[in-house]
Amino acid sequence: MATFDKPAVMATVSFSVAEDVRDDFNAALEGKSTSAVIAELMREAVDREARCPRSRAAIGCILSRRAQAPQHSSARLRSARERAGFAVAVLSPATC
Repeated sequence: MATFDKPAVMATVSFSVAEDVRDDFNAALEGKSTSAVIAELMREAVDREARCPRSRAAIGCILSRRAQAPQHSSARLRSARERAGFAVAVLSPATC
């Protein structure tokens, strides 16, 4: 990954996108350096891909711990929340 304390070596990247995507991109970013925007998007994609294995491992860990956690009924959980003084809200589909 490039660091900001030394000059970056510049490369040319060529790719094709649908015209409507190009037009929307150009309209949304009018007046901005599209090269800089694309470079930042590429950095974000690299970071996101690097996080994927860690995310999958974390999800696996959570799910395995959840499988070993004690099971309680909804009624028991509701009762515990009420005893602790937590409000129990019932959401209708219109409020979600």
